[in-house]
Amino acid sequence: MPEPDEPSRFLAFEERGFILVTIATPKMLRVIIDILTVLLREEHKSGIVISVDRPHSYLARLLEKRGVPQDNLTYIDTVIGISGEALGSESNLVQLASPFCMSILSNVFSTGLYDKKDTYPGFIVVDNVGALKSFVSDSCIERFLKELNDVKEMMAGGKCIIVMDKTAHPDLYEMIKKSDVREVAL
Repeated sequence: MPEPDEPSRFLAFEERGFILVTIATPKMLRVIIDILTVLLREEHKSGIVISVDRPHSYLARLLEKRGVPQDNLTYIDTVIGISGEALGSESNLVQLASPFCMSILSNVFSTGLYDKKDTYPGFIVVDNVGALKSFVSDSCIERFLKELNDVKEMMAGGKCIIVMDKTAHPDLYEMIKKSDVREVAL
C-alpha cells in the first residue's frame, strides 16, 4: 500500500477538534489507513479506532503491511461479534458483543479499559460511521455523537475524526453537521 497522500497528511497533522471527513465509499478505507499511518508513525500519537464497519483485524493487517506501529492504538471493535471472525485476544482490543451498545466510549473510559499512560488519547477515529445506520436508531446515534464530543472535550488538544460517505446517508450527515464539527471533504 502506498504512503499517505497530502490531504490525509494535512488532516492528521494540522486539524484539532471534531472533524467530519466526507469521502466516497470506495476511497474511504485508503483515507482511514493514510490518516492512521500519519498519526501513529509520524506524529507518534496514541489513540483509539472505533470499528463499526469491519472487524478491527482488517485495519490492523493493512497498518502492519505498511510497517505502522500499533502499540499506542486501542481498537474498539463493535462488529467482530457479529462478523463471524474469531474473537481476538490482543491487549489493545476492546470487543463489544455488537454495535447495538452505544455507550461505547463511556464504558471504555469509566471502567479504566483505556488507561495508557494515565492520559486521554491524542485522537479517536471512527471508521465509516454510516454503518451504524444498519444497527441502531437515530436517537442512539445522536447519543453516541454527544458522547464522542464529550470525550473530545476531555482530550485537550486531541482530535476526533469521523469518516462517512454523505451521499450514502444524507440524513446522518445532516445529524452530524448539527454538532460542533468541522467538515473536510475529500
